[in-house]
Amino acid sequence: MKQNKVWKKKEKCLTLQNKFGNYDDFEKNESGNPIIKNRQCVYFIVKELLKGGKYTLLEVGPGPGHFLWALKDFAKTVSGLEYSNEMITLCKEQFSKNNRQVTLTQGTCFNLPYEDNTFDISLQCDVTRHIGGCWTSIKEQIRVTKKYVVYSGPSFENWGVDEPFEKEMGKLLFGINSDRLNLELDKMKDIGIIKDYYYKDRPNKKDIIKRKILVIEVE
Repeated sequence: MKQNKVWKKKEKCLTLQNKFGNYDDFEKNESGNPIIKNRQCVYFIVKELLKGGKYTLLEVGPGPGHFLWALKDFAKTVSGLEYSNEMITLCKEQFSKNNRQVTLTQGTCFNLPYEDNTFDISLQCDVTRHIGGCWTSIKEQIRVTKKYVVYSGPSFENWGVDEPFEKEMGKLLFGINSDRLNLELDKMKDIGIIKDYYYKDRPNKKDIIKRKILVIEVE
């Protein structure tokens, strides 16, 4: 897949790391980098969920690790599942030079290499908007998570209701329709796989595609 090749390039990964800004900018960047500001609301939701106890946290696609670094003091442990070995190196460097612990695994969001119910909370932000496969990835997050799934990335409003969740011949959809998604999540509620779900706003004035943050209560 063309996007997967992009994340193997060190220069691209360094550019993204610099674009996200300082690792400690999450709570003090109201007039700072707009990329971080757009993602900041995701950070605050996860931080609030972590207040319920010392929970284990997984981020799917952490990139250079800005979320993991910002949330490390609120979680019992922080782990990341990342496709790009270059990104894994950048994330490890940030943690190791500050003598902090992080567990990083190379892999794909479509087949998380963990047992069921491994983590208390899982987070995914802006991963499948680049590579598609939204529903497959959400289901994998639900499978490996015990308490809360937090997911954001593509539009939930701007995708055709008649589109299948995943296209045939391996071409994965880059968006997911909220009505179809809600129908599938309601089925999971009915059979007891999840407890509940809701959406939070994710403001972005520069983006014509509206985005939201999906929060799923697993138990």
